[in-house]
Amino acid sequence: METEENKSAVQRAIEYGIDISLLENNLRLSTTERLEKLQGMMELVEEMKKAYVRRYRNLIVSDTNSEYSPTTH
Repeated sequence: METEENKSAVQRAIEYGIDISLLENNLRLSTTERLEKLQGMMELVEEMKKAYVRRYRNLIVSDTNSEYSPTTH
């Protein structure tokens, strides 16, 4: 039986209940494939930001530091 000190971080994570399948799948990708995936996610974020501004550009918020103010994001 392995002691806690002899277990890898991955083994401890799995035993703790962490699903490492996404990590494993991403590590199977080439560097180029991972960068392409990241670029796609960044494009999605930019589209979401644009949608947020379109949706809330007419929102009047008296506190410009409000987390709901579109000008602070």
